[in-house]
Amino acid sequence: MPNAIESKLGFMNCNMSLTAEALTFLSQKTKGLTYYDIFLTILESMVYRTTTMKSGWGEVTLQPGQTAISNEELARQFKLNSKTMKGIVDRMAEYKLVSIHRSPTTTVIDVVCISGWYADGCYHRNPLYLHAKPSPTAPSVPSTPGTQNHA
Repeated sequence: MPNAIESKLGFMNCNMSLTAEALTFLSQKTKGLTYYDIFLTILESMVYRTTTMKSGWGEVTLQPGQTAISNEELARQFKLNSKTMKGIVDRMAEYKLVSIHRSPTTTVIDVVCISGWYADGCYHRNPLYLHAKPSPTAPSVPSTPGTQNHA
C-alpha cells in the first residue's frame, strides 16, 4: 500500500542526475518559495504510463516522464505572474531538469533529469532521460585525497 509521499508523487524512489549548478538553482527563492517547490509540483503532475488528456483545443498523449502542466497553471498555484513562471521553467530547461515543447494549445514538459523510478514494486526507466553534464565553465571540484575526479 503506497504511503502519502508515494501517493502524491506516484513513485517511492527515483534516480535523478543533477549538476551542482542545477542544485544551486533549485535552492534559489522567489517570493518565499524555492524553485525546488515548483519543480516538485512538476514531478507531482508527471505521468508514469502513456496517458491521453484533454488539453487546450483537443487531446494530447503524454509518455512516461511528461506532464502537460502549463506556466499559467503553475503561476496561479504559486501566486506568481505567468511571465515570471515561464522564466523559471525556461531556466529549469537550461539546467537540464526539463525539456519544454510549446504549441499554441499545449505545453508539454519532459522531466529529463530522472533516469527512472520505483513504483508498484518495479523499476521503470524514463525514456526521456538525459544524463546531466556540468557546463564547461563550471569550476572543477577538488578531489578528496585517495579518490579520483571523473569528468
